[in-house]
Amino acid sequence: KFFDPVGSVLISWSKLGLDDEIVLFPNIELRVSDLTSGNPNSKVNLHIIFDNKSPISDINRFFSKLEVERGNGQILNFLDDFEEIFDGTHIEYLPTSSDVITALKSGIGTNYKEKVLIMIPNGDDGISPNPRHGFGRNKDFICKHVDLINTANPTDISFYLERAKDDLGRQYPCVSGCDAHSFERITGYPKEKVTWIKADTTFEGLKSITLEPEFRVHIGETPPDLKADRKILNSLTIKHGDFGEQTIHFNPHLNTIIGGRSSGKSLLLSILAHKASGETELKKGNNSYNDLILDYTQDH
Repeated sequence: KFFDPVGSVLISWSKLGLDDEIVLFPNIELRVSDLTSGNPNSKVNLHIIFDNKSPISDINRFFSKLEVERGNGQILNFLDDFEEIFDGTHIEYLPTSSDVITALKSGIGTNYKEKVLIMIPNGDDGISPNPRHGFGRNKDFICKHVDLINTANPTDISFYLERAKDDLGRQYPCVSGCDAHSFERITGYPKEKVTWIKADTTFEGLKSITLEPEFRVHIGETPPDLKADRKILNSLTIKHGDFGEQTIHFNPHLNTIIGGRSSGKSLLLSILAHKASGETELKKGNNSYNDLILDYTQDH
């Protein structure tokens, strides 16, 4: 279910037509005052993405520890003083990026990185890359705290996968977001900006893209490893007296064959090689083995 900052239910899962295959990660968007944006008239937005299994109490504690100071010295927090901090659509008091990190540490724990990812946009409300615009503080925050970059721009992606290794010390995964303010806008998102992630649909899976951004993230209309149907083996059925009738189903991506010595690993690979290519000499100079493979695969 979806919750507001104080934990009341806003929309039920079933009313949105969601099923168990869809995973939603709570995302809190915060505007901060101390980082320099790409637009001098805008403030930098931080996105705090929580583990979908985090209890609402974690998020509430984060809000309760996120504090700002009034001009008279009064301390307000985002949980108890929400209506004073936000005046309609206007934000009266902005936290600093340090305030956000302090709230994560004190609200969730010093190990908050296990439960949270921080994303910044790479646009007008993102961090400015201009060295003359306070980039020292910006760079320090990116290197220490940022996990993901929200952009679908090919130039940005190239920078964060290539130059960032020298300029920022590591690569950063780039993901796109529709920034939809209504459910209707989600369906109209450009297909060429869709983000594909190769990972389990878990928070740990999402975190894995920070370790292998080149190989686990792709932005485009189709997955990068989409193959023609004629090149894919979905399953293999063996009908033979030695095996009875057995069907082995394959994963769309990585498949691992595990077994002890003489358990049939090489045999299975040879059968697959023959069915995929028509090759009849699977072991050079070993006619009995090659005949055995043909026998196992005949008419199947």
